[in-house]
Amino acid sequence: MFRGVWQLARRALRLESMRIGPNIVRFLLAFLLLLVIVQARSNTSGSAQGLAIFKSQVLLTHLFLTINAVFGFSQVISEEREAGTLDLMRLAGINSIAVVLGKSLPRFWESLLLIGVQFPFTILAITLGGLAWPQVIAAYVYLLAYLCLVAGIGLFCSASYRTSKAAVVVSSFITFLYLLPFIFSVLGGGSTVVVLLGNFNLQMRTMELMMSGFQESPWCSAVYVAVGTGCCLAVAACFNLHRGGATHFLTNPLLNILNRLRSKGRVWKSPFLWLDFTFTSGGLWRMSIRSVAHCSLFAWMYIVSGEPSRAFAWAALLGIVVSLVDATWSASRLFSDEIRNHTWSVLVQTPNSLSRILIHKTLGWLLGMSPAILLPYLFIFLAILLFPFSNGLDDIAELIIGSLVSGLAVIAYLHLMVYFTLDWHWKAIPASLTVTCVLVYVYIFMLIPWQSGGAVRCVVFIGTGIVLLVICIVLQLFIQIRLRDLAGEG
Repeated sequence: MFRGVWQLARRALRLESMRIGPNIVRFLLAFLLLLVIVQARSNTSGSAQGLAIFKSQVLLTHLFLTINAVFGFSQVISEEREAGTLDLMRLAGINSIAVVLGKSLPRFWESLLLIGVQFPFTILAITLGGLAWPQVIAAYVYLLAYLCLVAGIGLFCSASYRTSKAAVVVSSFITFLYLLPFIFSVLGGGSTVVVLLGNFNLQMRTMELMMSGFQESPWCSAVYVAVGTGCCLAVAACFNLHRGGATHFLTNPLLNILNRLRSKGRVWKSPFLWLDFTFTSGGLWRMSIRSVAHCSLFAWMYIVSGEPSRAFAWAALLGIVVSLVDATWSASRLFSDEIRNHTWSVLVQTPNSLSRILIHKTLGWLLGMSPAILLPYLFIFLAILLFPFSNGLDDIAELIIGSLVSGLAVIAYLHLMVYFTLDWHWKAIPASLTVTCVLVYVYIFMLIPWQSGGAVRCVVFIGTGIVLLVICIVLQLFIQIRLRDLAGEG
C-alpha cells in the first residue's frame, strides 16, 4: 500500500510543481497580506494594530483554504475517473486507501504552504503589538482543523460523483452550509442559527479569539467536530471510491419523473431562445422551483426575525447567493455545450447572424432565470418601503445604488466565466470565482470609504458601476470574437 501511496503522491507533486496556478495563488495570498499591512499602517488610529492585521490575514487564509480545498480536493479522484485511469490503478493492485492518500497528500501539502506563507506576517503582527502567542497558536489550530474539514468534504464528493463539475458544486454547497452561521453573524442577523451552531463553527471561534485578552485553550468542540468530520468523510471516500456516482440511484428516479412532467409542445418561433430557455435554464419547471425557493427564504427569515422588513432584506441577501450559484451552473453551459458537442459551427451556418444567435440564446437564458433575478430586487424594494431609515433619502439612495452595482458585478462575473468556458469548459467556474472573490475582497476592505458619509460612498458606487459596465462591454466583445474564431469565421 505504501508503495502505491508514494508513487501516486510523487506523480501528483511532480505535476503540480510544473503548474503555474498554485504558485500564483500563493503569491497572490502573500501580496494581499502585504496590502493588509500597508492599509493598517496607513491607518494610525488604534493601538492594537498587530491584532487587526492578524485578524485580516487569518480571514484571508480561510478564504484561500476554502477555494483551494473546494476546487482542489473535490477533483483529485473524479479527474482520474474522467481520464479513465482509476480502473487502471485498481488493476495495478493499488487499493482505495492508497489512491485517496496518494492523491490527497500533495493537495494537503499545497494547503499547508498557504498557511505557512502567512507566518512571516504573523511575526510582524506580533511585533506591532496587541497580539499574544495564545491567540496565534489557537488561530493556527483552527486553520489546520478547518483544512481537515474542507479536505474531507472535497474528497468525499470527489469519490461520490462521476464528474469533477458535480463534485465541485456539491462540495461548494456543503461548505457554504457550514459557513452559514459565520455569514449570519458578520451580517448581523440569523440569531437563532448563530446561537445553535456557533459553538461548532471554526470561523466564529476565530472571531472570538481575536478579542483582546484571549487566553483560553484552542482545543474546543469546534476543533473536535471539524477534525472528526473530516476524517470520517475521508474514510467514507475510501469506501465509496470504486462506487463513484453511487448517489445517482437517488437522483435518477427524480430526473425521470421531471422528464415525464416536462411538456413536449410546439417549438417557439425563435428556436435559439426556446433552446436555451428549455435546456440551459430549465424551462417552466425550474422557473417554478426558483420562485418557490426565494419565497421559502422569505418565509424562513420571517419566522426567524418576526419583522417583514428584516425578513425581506435577509431573503434578498440570501436569494442573491442562491441565484449566483444557480446562474453560475446554468450560464457555464450557455456556449460550452455547443462547443463541446461540436455543434457551434453548425449553428452559425443557419440563416441567422452571429449577433442574432447570441441575443436569442442570452434572452432564453434570462427568461428562465427571471425569478432568480427579479425576486431579490423585489424583496429589496419591499424592505425599503417597510423599513424606517434613520437618514432618509441618503440611506435609500445608497441601498439602491449599491444593489444595482452589485447586480452589475454579478453580470461582469458571468461574462468572465462565459469567456473562460469557451476554452476551459467547467474549469472556468473555479477560475472566475477565484478572480471575483479576490477582487471583491480587495474592493470591500480597501477601496470603499466606510468611514465617510453616504454621499461619498454613493459616488464610489457610481464610479464602480461605470467601470463594471465598461468591463462587461469589453468582455462581450471578446466573447463574440472568440465565438467567431471557434465557428471558423475568424
